[in-house]
Parts: sequence; structure tokens; C-alpha cells
Amino acid sequence: MTNDEKREMLELMRQVVKEEVPPIVREIVREETADLRADVATLKTDVATLKTDVGTLKTDVGTLKTDVGTLKTDVATLKDDVAGLKTDVSFLKEKSVEFEQELHDITESIQHIIDFSTREFNQIKGRLDSLENRIANLERRFSSLENQVKWVTDAILDLRADLKKHQQEHQKYSTHEDLLKLESRVDRLEAQLVKLLEEG
Repeated sequence: MTNDEKREMLELMRQVVKEEVPPIVREIVREETADLRADVATLKTDVATLKTDVGTLKTDVGTLKTDVGTLKTDVATLKDDVAGLKTDVSFLKEKSVEFEQELHDITESIQHIIDFSTREFNQIKGRLDSLENRIANLERRFSSLENQVKWVTDAILDLRADLKKHQQEHQKYSTHEDLLKLESRVDRLEAQLVKLLEEG
């Protein structure tokens, strides 16, 4: 119904209140009034649904922020572990510096992922008209992010375990040949880390 038609209906409704009008006009007014009430009820329902969808989106935002905070905590913990490893493995000081640089690169890569997710999330806020599709895409992105972070974290934990094992076995190496074997194993671990960064 156009605005002009609505104004005409309101005028007819006023006439119904002020004076007698033909029965057919009163019937039309009643029908149109019922339609208007139905439209208002539908609008209220749509508004309530939209509020629910917005609440769901806000909940997803909170979950994402919590996951990002946990990820930052894990990175900080990993840095502390690397510092302790450098203290314990003094004869690999130069290698530890290189490893720290590689860890810095991994941290930057994770930060890029976090920044990308944040930008995507800010765009979602302004596009509530496609809320359901955007939420589905967001869930797929974070599922992929979790898999990538788990893969990188597992690889780093494996590397740390291998280094600890080498540290414990160091006491057994007493010849130049044994030392060369240890250095060769460290080189292989570094190559695995480089491959991890390239694929990540």
C-alpha cells in the first residue's frame, strides 16, 4: 500500500469515528486495518528475528576473541620455552639464534592470520543482509585456521622434543665423528622447520 493510500485509509477511519459512513466503507476500513495490524505483527517478528541473529553474531565475536587470546598466550609460552632451551643448550647458541628468527617468522605468520580474520570479521558487521551466508563462511575460515595452527604447533613441539632428546644424548658423544652426526641431525631439523614455514 502506498503512502497516499494509507493517508486515504486514515481519513476514512477518522470519518468512521466522527460520522456514519456506508457499511461497505466500514467493511473496507476494517479489512485494511486488519491488514495493517498483520503487517505490523510481521514487522515485529522480523525485528525480533534480526535481534536474535545479531546476538548470535556477537556471541561468535566473543568466541573468536577468546580463541585469539588463547593463541597469543600459546605463542608467548612458546617464546619462554625457547629462551629456556637456549640456556640449557649452550653449545648450540648460534643455532638457537637462527631458530629464534624462524620462530619470529612463524609468529608473524600467525599474526597475519589473526589480522586477516579481524578484517573479515569487521566486514561481516556491516553486511547483516547476508548474515547466514557470512556466518557459514566465517565458520569455515576458523576451522581452517584451527587446523593450520594445530599443524604448526605440532611441528614445533616435535622439533622441541627432538632437540631435548639430542641434548640428553649429547653426554654420549665424545668423538669428532659423533659430534658431526649430531650437527647433521640438527641440520635436518632446521630443514624441516624451513619446509614448515614455506608450506605455511
